Amino acid sequence: MSRYNQLFLCLFVLIAAFFLIAATASDLTSLGLEELMQIPVYGTSKFEQKASNAPSSITIVTADDIQKYGYRAV
Repeated sequence: MSRYNQLFLCLFVLIAAFFLIAATASDLTSLGLEELMQIPVYGTSKFEQKASNAPSSITIVTADDIQKYGYRAV
């Protein structure tokens, strides 16, 4: 099998896998907040846990911060 054919075959398999995953994925935008909180997530700890128990970090950027530091994108 030539190198071109191998590359084409790999690309085809990747595209097919992407569409298969996209077709089977559920639409999370239709779920309510309570339902979303019940979906297990995998974080950096690499084990399944509820989103409410997963560690997270939140940074609040105020208008003063944007003006003070000259942010162009958030």
